[in-house]
Amino acid sequence: LVDEVSYKKDIGIVDGELKYVVIKIRSTMTSTTPYSQGNEINDFVQEQMKSHVSTLPGSLARAKVVCIVFAYLDLSRELLTGLFQGCGIAMPISFLVVLASTKNIVVSGYAVVSVASIVLCVLGFCKSAMDWDLGVGEAIAGVIVIGYSVDYVVHL
Repeated sequence: LVDEVSYKKDIGIVDGELKYVVIKIRSTMTSTTPYSQGNEINDFVQEQMKSHVSTLPGSLARAKVVCIVFAYLDLSRELLTGLFQGCGIAMPISFLVVLASTKNIVVSGYAVVSVASIVLCVLGFCKSAMDWDLGVGEAIAGVIVIGYSVDYVVHL
């Protein structure tokens, strides 16, 4: 930690006035920490910061925690949201496309069930057999799986 400290970078004096101070901590959390665990840690750190801000002097009342790993968690959250939104959009669209092309509601229903089954099987395998939590890579792969499964079912 001593090698990472640089007073020229960590203490910001602008026009003779203290503008910022960087306080570095060491953590065992890495960028590969699963979203669910990392989010709990992020929430805990943010709550601790909020509880201590009230005891700080007025000049430090705007203190906040900034961490690249927490930014990575924000990315994970947005990608997971995109994955679930993609599922929510792909199912009705694939139903409508198959319904418009076959004019058969039963076949359209089977198509949607097939798409959902493919997505659930692939993502379920990742969780159950590989013990992977949903993260950035899995969210991106999940969106790709949705696209391929819709394409596969539509072309049957």
